[in-house]
Amino acid sequence: SHALGKWFKWFSIPVKNRTQFKKGQTSCFKGRHHSKETKESCRIKTKKLWENPEFAQHQSDVRKGQKAWNKGLTKETDERVKKQGEKHKGFQHSKKALEIMSELKKNHWKNPDIAKKMLKGLWHQRGIPPPKPTFTKESLEAMSICSKKLWKDPEYVRKQMRANQVRPNGVELFLDFILQNNFPDEWKYVGDGEVIIEGLCPDFINCNGKKKIIELFGDYWHNRKNIKWHQTERGRKEVFKNIGFDTLVIWEHELNNTSLLIQRI
Repeated sequence: SHALGKWFKWFSIPVKNRTQFKKGQTSCFKGRHHSKETKESCRIKTKKLWENPEFAQHQSDVRKGQKAWNKGLTKETDERVKKQGEKHKGFQHSKKALEIMSELKKNHWKNPDIAKKMLKGLWHQRGIPPPKPTFTKESLEAMSICSKKLWKDPEYVRKQMRANQVRPNGVELFLDFILQNNFPDEWKYVGDGEVIIEGLCPDFINCNGKKKIIELFGDYWHNRKNIKWHQTERGRKEVFKNIGFDTLVIWEHELNNTSLLIQRI
C-alpha cells in the first residue's frame, strides 16, 4: 500500500511499481531469478523493518477489525466426494506407478495442442506476457461497428462510466465550487455519466432549462497530437451544436484567473 511505500523505500526493499500492481504482478520475485545474496539481503532488511516499533504498530493497526473472508462460513462435502477422500488417505503410489505417470506427462507435452494449452496457464508463473490474440480484418471491422453502436447508447455509456467509478477530479471540483458560489442552482456536474449526449459525456450542464454546456479541458490531456476529433474544442462544440446546445470550453489554466473566468461564464 501507499502507506508502506515509505518503509520499503527507506530500507531499499525491491517492490513493484503501481503499473505492475495493477497488472496483478504483486511479487517482486515472481518470474525472476534472484541471487542468494539478493534474497539474503532482502531477508535481513525485512527483519530489520519489523524490528521498528512504529512499523510494527502500523501493521497492527491496519489488521485491527479485519475478519477472515471465510469466518462463519460452513462447508458441506458431498458424501461421494467424502468417501473418495477417505479412501485415499495415507495411500502411496508405487515406484512403477510414478514412472508410468511421469511417462504419460512427457507424452502430453509432445502433443502440440496439449502443450499449447499447458503453456497458456504458465505465462504468469514464468514472468512472460501471454501472446496477443490475432484477429482478421473482417473481425476487427465487425467489432468496431458493434463497439460504435454500443457507445451511442446512453445507458451503455452510463453503465461503463459508473463501472469505472468516474468521479470529478481536482480541477472539476474547483470549477464546481466557482459555479455553485457565483451561479447557485444554475449548473450541475454530470461528468460521472449522469448525462450522455450523442455518446459524449459533458462536464457541466445548465439545470434551468437552457441548452447550455460547460466543458473543462485539461492543458495536457486536450493538447496531445494524437487526440481524437470529438475530444477537441472544435469537435466537441460541433457535436453539441448539431442538437441545439451552446458549449463553453474552459481550459485548465483559466482557473488561475477566477474574476475573468466568472465574466466569461
